[in-house]
Amino acid sequence: MTQIFIGLLAILSLTLTVCSAPTWPSSFDELEDIKYLHDGYMSRGFAYGVTPCSFVRTQGRSVAAGFLRTAFHDMASADVAAGTGGLDASIGFELTGEFASANIGPGFNNTMVYYSRFFNSQASMSDLIALGVYTAVRSCGGPVVETRSGRVDATQAGPLGVPDVRDSGPVLGAAFRRMGISQEESIQLVACGHSLGAVHSTEFPAIVPSNSSVLRTADFDSTNSTYDNKIVTEYLSGTTKNPLVIGPDAAARSDFHLFNSDRNATVTKLQDPAVYQTTCSRVLQKMLDTVPRGVVLTDAISPYDVKPYGLQLNVVDSGDELSFTGQVRIRTNDLAKANIQKVELQYKTRDGSDGGLISTKATGDANGIDDSFSFYGFDTKIPANSAISSFTVVVTLNSGGTKVFDNNGKGYPVSDAIFAQTANSALTAASGTGVQKLNIVAAVRNGQSPTDLALTLTTINPMTFNNLPTVAKKTVELVKSCESKYYTFYTASSDVFTNQVNTTKYDVSFKATDGSIKIDGFNSINTLPPTAPAVVCGSAVSSTTTSTPPPTSTPSSDSTTSSVSGSSSSSSPTGPGPISPTSSASGSIITITGQITAIVTGTTVTTGSGTDSGSIITITGPMSTITGPVTLTTVVDPGAGSMLTITGAITTLLPGSGTESGSMMTITGVISTITGPTTVEPTSVVAPVDNNPNGADDNGFIYPPPTTTVDNLVPIATFTGAAPATYRPAAAAQGLLGHVFTLMAPAILALAHVW
Repeated sequence: MTQIFIGLLAILSLTLTVCSAPTWPSSFDELEDIKYLHDGYMSRGFAYGVTPCSFVRTQGRSVAAGFLRTAFHDMASADVAAGTGGLDASIGFELTGEFASANIGPGFNNTMVYYSRFFNSQASMSDLIALGVYTAVRSCGGPVVETRSGRVDATQAGPLGVPDVRDSGPVLGAAFRRMGISQEESIQLVACGHSLGAVHSTEFPAIVPSNSSVLRTADFDSTNSTYDNKIVTEYLSGTTKNPLVIGPDAAARSDFHLFNSDRNATVTKLQDPAVYQTTCSRVLQKMLDTVPRGVVLTDAISPYDVKPYGLQLNVVDSGDELSFTGQVRIRTNDLAKANIQKVELQYKTRDGSDGGLISTKATGDANGIDDSFSFYGFDTKIPANSAISSFTVVVTLNSGGTKVFDNNGKGYPVSDAIFAQTANSALTAASGTGVQKLNIVAAVRNGQSPTDLALTLTTINPMTFNNLPTVAKKTVELVKSCESKYYTFYTASSDVFTNQVNTTKYDVSFKATDGSIKIDGFNSINTLPPTAPAVVCGSAVSSTTTSTPPPTSTPSSDSTTSSVSGSSSSSSPTGPGPISPTSSASGSIITITGQITAIVTGTTVTTGSGTDSGSIITITGPMSTITGPVTLTTVVDPGAGSMLTITGAITTLLPGSGTESGSMMTITGVISTITGPTTVEPTSVVAPVDNNPNGADDNGFIYPPPTTTVDNLVPIATFTGAAPATYRPAAAAQGLLGHVFTLMAPAILALAHVW
C-alpha cells in the first residue's frame, strides 16, 4: 500500500504566471503541451470536452463538473495518519463492487476514458486527472489551479473514502480530517467543488425526484456552467435551489450541514468574488497535491517562453554534414507576433564555439485558455566535424530591437552523441496482416566506446472498464551496420501492431564510459515513411549487409505501470541500401554467391527493363539469415517461374514479396523457420474455412466468416529440406491473421492444404 505526502501550499494569487519560465527540457514537457496547446497549430485538444463550459455529451451531465468531481473522488481515500490513498488514479479500479455506491453514475468512467486518449509514458492518468481540474475550472471562468507532474498511477483500488451525503456532521468532519483537510478547508472545498454541475435523479432519486425537472436533474446553483460563487451567495440569501441544501431528503442535506457547521463563518467570507477565486485556487491545488509518500512532484507547470520541437539531426552528404531540422515555439502573450520581424537561432558547435545563425520561417499559431503561441521552423545543414551543442533564440523586432531567449542561461541543448537517423529509418505501410515492420537506424558519434546500445519501444495497453491503461516497453539490441567519417550506424528492427502505431514511441540509447545513459527518446513512429534510402557508409563497409543480422522482435503486450522519461528530439527511419542492377533480358538479374551472412530488412531490389521470366534473385552459398521484407520492384511482370530461389543452409527467412502465378519461392536446403506475412495474388482468391466461429482471430481482430473457394489453387512455396518449417501465410490470401502451420519437409504447401 502506498503512503501519502501532503505538500504545504502557499496561497496563490490570480496572476496567470506564478513562477519563472521553466528550463527546457523538463520531465513535464508532454503535459505542458497538453495543458496549453488547446487549438490551432500542433494543438492537443485536451480542453475540447469543456469548450465551452456548457458542453455536454448527454443532456444534463456537465463534462466540466465530471472533471472536477473525478479528482475529488480519486483523492478522497487519502488517510494522512495511515499514509494511504491520495490522487493516484485508483478511481479507475473503483467503479464496481463495494465502490459502486460512492462512485455512481457514468461521469467517472467517461472522464477516465477521455483522459486515456492522452495517456503515455510521460503523462500518467493521475497527472491528467490533475490537469483536468485546471482545464475545467479555467475554461468555465474560474481561477488558475496550478498543476504539477510526477504522480504515479495506482495498480489497484484504494480503500473506501468518499464521504456519503447522509453522513452526520461529526462523521463528515472526521472524513475530511482523515484526508488532511481542516473544517474550514472542507467547507471551502465543497463550496468550490459544487460551483459546477448538478445532482441526478437517476443516481439519487430520493434527493431529486424523477418528476422534478425535464432533465431529471437539480443544479447546485443558477449558473451551473459558470465557475463563480453563486453556490455561496444564493445559499446565504435564501434563494438557493441546491438539492444538498433544501432537497426533500433531509438526511442528505450535506452541503447545508457542512456550510452551517461553523455558523456560516467560512461561506460568509466567500461572498467576496475575489476571495472565492483565490480560496478555490488554493484549496483545489491542495487536493491535487495530495499524493502518495515517495512521489516527488515537480514545480508548477507553466508555459515556456520559448520551447523547441522535433529537433532532428541526420548525417547527410557522404557524412560531411548534418541536416538539422525542427521548430521553436514562442509565447506571444507579451511578445506579439505582429511585432516580430524575424526569428533566428544562434548555435554553438560541439566545442562551444560560435557556429553562426540559422534562419526560420513562421509555420503556425496556437492558443491555450490564457496563452497564445507562434511556431517557427528551420531546415539547415551544419558541418558534421563540428556539429552542434546548443542554441539561443534571437528575435528581431520591427522596432529594430532584439530579444534573446537563452533557456535561463543554459542554452537549448542539442546532443549528437546518439540520434535516430530518420532519413534512413522506415515503418512499412499498413496491410491486411495487422502488423508492420519498423526498421530504425541510429547514428552514434565516433570515439565514445558505447555499450548496451538499444532500441526501446513504448506501447500503450488500452484502458478497459474498471481498469487503467498501462505502458509496455520492449528493448531490441542495436547492431553495428557501418561507419561514416564521424558517425557509426546501428540498426534494429521490430514488428509493430498497426492498431498501436499512432501511440508507439521509441528511444535509441547507449551507456557511456562514465556510466551515464545517452538517449534520443520519445520519438513517434507514425511519422516514418514506408521505405527509406540506404544509409551512406564508408567504403570499407557495404551499405547492404551487416556483420551480424539486425535484431528483430515481435509486438509485445507485456505491461508495466507508466513512467516518466525525459523528452528529446524526434527521429526517423533507416534501412540497408538498394541493389539496383541496370538491365537484363532474362534469367537472373542478381546472383549472389559466397559466404553471405545477412540481407537485412528494407533491402530494395529494382530490376531492369527486360525481365521476362526466370528468377529475379538467385542466392547460393551458406546463408545465415534473410530478414525481410525484401522489396522486389519490376518493370515487366516476371511471369511464371520462381520469383525467389534460395539454396544453401537457411536458418530464417522472412519473405515479403508476391507473384501472380507460379511458385512464390523455391527453397532447397536445411530449413528451420519461414515467417510471413507473404503476399499471394491468385486469379481467384482462396479463402479459408472459418475455424474460429466467435468471429475473432488469434490476435483479437474481428472478421466476417469466410467462405471456401478452391478455384485456381496456387502453390505458395515449395519446401525441400530435412527440417520442419513453420509458415505464417498472408492475410491477403487467407483473410485471417495469426494462424501458424507446422509442416514436415519435404512438403508442397498450397492453399487447399493449409485450410
